[in-house]
Amino acid sequence: MARQVILLFIFVLGLVGLSYVDACEKACRGDPVTYLTDRYKTLLKDQTDKIKDPKTAALAKKQIPELIKKINGRNKVIDKTIFDTFRGPCANAPGQRRPDELCGSAKSIACFAPWGHRPKSVLQMVHDAVTLAVKGHYAPLSQQYPEVNEVVVRGLERSCPKNCQGWVGP
Repeated sequence: MARQVILLFIFVLGLVGLSYVDACEKACRGDPVTYLTDRYKTLLKDQTDKIKDPKTAALAKKQIPELIKKINGRNKVIDKTIFDTFRGPCANAPGQRRPDELCGSAKSIACFAPWGHRPKSVLQMVHDAVTLAVKGHYAPLSQQYPEVNEVVVRGLERSCPKNCQGWVGP
């Protein structure tokens, strides 16, 4: 009976430990993903405002919430780009994370974030991935309305890093 109580106690402690790690991981992952998603949402709205034809602009704007669902959240475009690549402390190579470092990814983002970092910054990798997602999402609309491709897709692609330098700080 004493063994069963001890095993139950160990099991409960294990669950508590896992929930703590999970909570910390969510906090580490959520902030940069939410921040960047908000920046891209604003950027997409700005780009669709530049479309001259009001009907085409309305069609493009209508697509933004669906597109945001594809790029925002756990294991979506932004999250995967950041956390599948940059894990671990700055001293080690990306991909190597110490077990005691719950927020290693966040530290790595801070090290590798700036635009122009070589070989490729976190922000540039995210921008490339989001641009690819935008291109794929707007492909059917772009075929029918070439202005969507030129203004929204190509405009978004060209907007960073020139107009996105302020993203580094947060």
